[in-house]
Amino acid sequence: MSADLQKWIAEISSAIDDKDEVKFASYFQPGGVFRFGNQPQVIGTDGVASYVKAFFSSIESLKHELVALHESKHSNTITWQGRCTYVRLDKHVVTIDFCNVLNMEGSLIKTYVVYIDTTPLFAPMD
Repeated sequence: MSADLQKWIAEISSAIDDKDEVKFASYFQPGGVFRFGNQPQVIGTDGVASYVKAFFSSIESLKHELVALHESKHSNTITWQGRCTYVRLDKHVVTIDFCNVLNMEGSLIKTYVVYIDTTPLFAPMD
C-alpha cells in the first residue's frame, strides 16, 4: 500500500468523521454511485451529499479506524477494511466492522459501496 493511498483514505475518513458531506461528495466523479449497506444507491455528487447529510443527522458522531487497505491497479479498485465507532443520538456507543469497495476512474470515485450491518446502530437499547 502506498503512502499516498493511505493519506487519501485518511482524508476521506476525516471528511466523514467531520460530518462534511460536501467534502465527502467532492471525492466522487459527477456521475459517481454510492451505496451504504442495504440502502438504495445514490448517483451524482449532489445525491451523495444529500444522502450522507441525512445519515449524519441520524447520529451524534462517528470515528473511523483503518484495519487494512488493498489496491488493485489492474482493476482500479480499492478495498478498505475498518471499524467505525458511532455515538448514537441517545449517547450509546456502537462499534461496527465495515468493508468499503471503491472503483476509481482517474483520481475520482466511480462507485463506492459500504458493506456493513447497521442493525446495532439503530437497534433499541436500554
